[in-house]
Amino acid sequence: MDKEQELKLAKKAIRGNPDAYGGLITCYQEYLYKMAFLYMKNEQDSLDLVGTVILKGYQNIRTLKNPAWFRTWLTRILINAAKDTRKRFIYIEIFQ
Repeated sequence: MDKEQELKLAKKAIRGNPDAYGGLITCYQEYLYKMAFLYMKNEQDSLDLVGTVILKGYQNIRTLKNPAWFRTWLTRILINAAKDTRKRFIYIEIFQ
């Protein structure tokens, strides 16, 4: 997908079009998984993280100020979600 198509889909997604958001996610699904794997280090946790990111992104798409930054915005969500998840794992390990 070229940048122009991505920008059009991002604008539609911000306006509430779920199909546009789905198209963007389809475009970036492999990227999201690879990024998640860098943080989580295993397949199942990475897939869980990607699912969380997709949902959080969909719920908050209207907060995206600049449609050209969709990938960066989604990456930030992924990083924050990964950090939250890892904190929970550490907390559970300490108190078991």
